[in-house]
Amino acid sequence: MQPEGGAGDWRCVSCGAAESLSRVLAWDADLRGKLAAASEGGATAEVEAVLESALRRCHPNHAVALQARLRLGQLAPPRP
Repeated sequence: MQPEGGAGDWRCVSCGAAESLSRVLAWDADLRGKLAAASEGGATAEVEAVLESALRRCHPNHAVALQARLRLGQLAPPRP
């Protein structure tokens, strides 16, 4: 999604759906909070859930998605 005119609605370039900037920022903050909580607990399933949630709504290279993937790599058991 990208903002239209800088500070207005964010509009998906694929489907045309629009969201207000305040809703986008609230979603992003909520997702980052969930990732932080899941990371602290060390629960792989919770981190995977955050990643799945992020990927339903944002680009695969979004910072939260990348951070979740990095955390999953840290939580993976070491290879022999």
